[in-house]
Amino acid sequence: GIQGIQGATGATGPTGPTGADATLINQNATAVNTAAQDLTSGTAITFPTVVTNNGLTVANNSITVPEAGTYLVSFGFGKASVDGETNNVAIAINGTTNTNTQRATESEASNSGTFVLTLSANDVITLVPTVAAETTLSSTAGPSVYLTVVRIF
Repeated sequence: GIQGIQGATGATGPTGPTGADATLINQNATAVNTAAQDLTSGTAITFPTVVTNNGLTVANNSITVPEAGTYLVSFGFGKASVDGETNNVAIAINGTTNTNTQRATESEASNSGTFVLTLSANDVITLVPTVAAETTLSSTAGPSVYLTVVRIF
């Protein structure tokens, strides 16, 4: 048979309960070193200039996160006086190098990396080089190094 006529629209139901207020997480910091710097294996790289700091602790060579969470950690460095293979820079957490984050030094180009890391409250993030020979990071056309940490969850 033929479809019947559409019926009248029913009454509007009651309004549901109001949801919880959203909390905006704004914890981030960026620090840089605008001068060239020499690298020493196992010694954290310095970045004494704070560009932004919203709720993290920034020191001369580290950024400390106040709360456990998921963080976006990004770093980069300028051209190096010695190429990679055995020369690299990596993120270290509480002094332990995360080898998955290693980036080789390059004499012809800068290098960088961005990683999502699960961190605990009061974890200290540094950048630590491993170099076989005397190596200097250039500050030509930008900082010799930068480190950015952003809490994303």
